[in-house]
Amino acid sequence: MEINVNVKPRLRFRAFYLFFIIYGIQTGVGIIGAPRYIFREAGRDAWLSVIIAFLMQIIVTYVMLLILRQYKNADIFGIQVDLFGRWIGKILGTVYIVYFAASLFSIIITYIEVIQIFLYPT
Repeated sequence: MEINVNVKPRLRFRAFYLFFIIYGIQTGVGIIGAPRYIFREAGRDAWLSVIIAFLMQIIVTYVMLLILRQYKNADIFGIQVDLFGRWIGKILGTVYIVYFAASLFSIIITYIEVIQIFLYPT
């Protein structure tokens, strides 16, 4: 498997746009229902869980940047196979795909709930 993939120039996008893509993914649907779930579980200490989640996100982003500096043109599946080996790398790739599929279904369900509440309140 070739780890470094040569991406055609017409299929590339600037790193500047990556900020907006990540922001849109993180705040898309989560902003609608997340505060309710956090407050229900944490109560008045919900601010603490937000700070802890922020710190964890910074750590994960830093580790991602360290790894991506070593692989200039690699995709995530190639990096996983290179770091963890053939079998574990492919299992992690499968878990990654399942995670994004579950995230997609969660977003779809949330949008359906929003439509049911606002368009069909009865």
